[in-house]
Amino acid sequence: MRRALVAVAVLGCWGGGSQRISSLGGDTRLETLSDAQLASLCGEIDGWSTRQYGSAAFRRDVCEVQAAVDLRLMDLPAGGRQSECRAAATACEPVGPRQFGVATRCQRWTGACPLTVNELEQCLTDLAYNMYGFFLSAPMCDDICREVDPLSLDAASCATVRATCPGFMFTRPQFPGLERTPSCR
Repeated sequence: MRRALVAVAVLGCWGGGSQRISSLGGDTRLETLSDAQLASLCGEIDGWSTRQYGSAAFRRDVCEVQAAVDLRLMDLPAGGRQSECRAAATACEPVGPRQFGVATRCQRWTGACPLTVNELEQCLTDLAYNMYGFFLSAPMCDDICREVDPLSLDAASCATVRATCPGFMFTRPQFPGLERTPSCR
């Protein structure tokens, strides 16, 4: 039941894969952007990311995942730990976004960056789409032993962005080490 509610909530917040993020032309090559245009693009990305990942519901779910993972890292039996998990998740909510790399950060790449604005937007919307898969597979308080689907932690289109525009950084949720969380006993 919880998984279905999370999926509906995330899908309701997600704008879909064709959503425009930037006011720049989609065919504009990133490497041709002036400093002012890059600053504008970064502002648009950060604003979009805030709308995607800044809601109280998103923070609550991320904090619940972190609380479940923390309990697993303690190497304690998972049974009967739901109330402890929920209490830890509630305590996390006021600071959750900073813990998961959602804080604003946009940084120019080093060297060439022949990608277009459309290709960058595809990466960003793919990441947002993957978040609903992440919340369906990540450990949460009602199922601490759930195993995260590693494919939901990133998007293939973003691997292209990282490889083609090294050093380019933008706001996105990050869950470092989650895929290496030990299995429950």
